[in-house]
Amino acid sequence: MIINFWDYKESNDLYDKTVKEYTKIAEVPEDQWYDQIQVNFGELTKLISEIVGWIHFENEDIDYPILYSGDNDKYLRKTYDGNDATAGSIFLDGTIDLIFRMRICLYMAII
Repeated sequence: MIINFWDYKESNDLYDKTVKEYTKIAEVPEDQWYDQIQVNFGELTKLISEIVGWIHFENEDIDYPILYSGDNDKYLRKTYDGNDATAGSIFLDGTIDLIFRMRICLYMAII
């Protein structure tokens, strides 16, 4: 139980730090909610080469990078920096072709 707690804490700390360093919430008119989260992808791609997007829900504790490695195993139990993590990371289905596909499946490990 303590190991799982520590594992989740380390993952949360990593992602919280990433949010603080690479995103900001902008003041926008209510009808432009889609522009509220601003992610510095230019700098973030230097840190996370396999980032393909960001998922953010206002007023929720959901603020994470979306990753793509070309398989469905790499991020299942790892954070974006390669450390073991029970919850893993949010990632796109590895079987899709990012250039030609419009429908996308996201995976999140739920414990």
